[in-house]
Amino acid sequence: MIVRVLRGHVPARNVDRLWSDLAERMDGVAPPDGQVNAEFGRQVHADGSESFVYVTTWLDMAAVYAWVGGPSALSQPRLLRGLEHLLDEVDVQHYIGSSLHRPWEFQPADRPRGEGSRTGRERAAVP
Repeated sequence: MIVRVLRGHVPARNVDRLWSDLAERMDGVAPPDGQVNAEFGRQVHADGSESFVYVTTWLDMAAVYAWVGGPSALSQPRLLRGLEHLLDEVDVQHYIGSSLHRPWEFQPADRPRGEGSRTGRERAAVP
């Protein structure tokens, strides 16, 4: 599972334009292949500007690459292509996802599952 986090900031003068353009762009669009979930959040600031976060989860990096256009486009905010001029800040990050309900699933990215991992009983014994 891959978690893709897009964060940005919109100056007050561009807020209405950005949200109307995004609403039009996303109207009736089906989720891309390999996307598991998507959540969008906005934070309104006292000066009228807004920060936002768009968090998507994906089956794997291959699905993310297919959606963004390959590894070289990984850090580009695909959702915002052509709208970048409306933002004064944007950032894209990727994380290896895991369930917080089963913390033993967290594995270092460079260590294959099973190597040095504990069994369920051993995990339960750890305070």
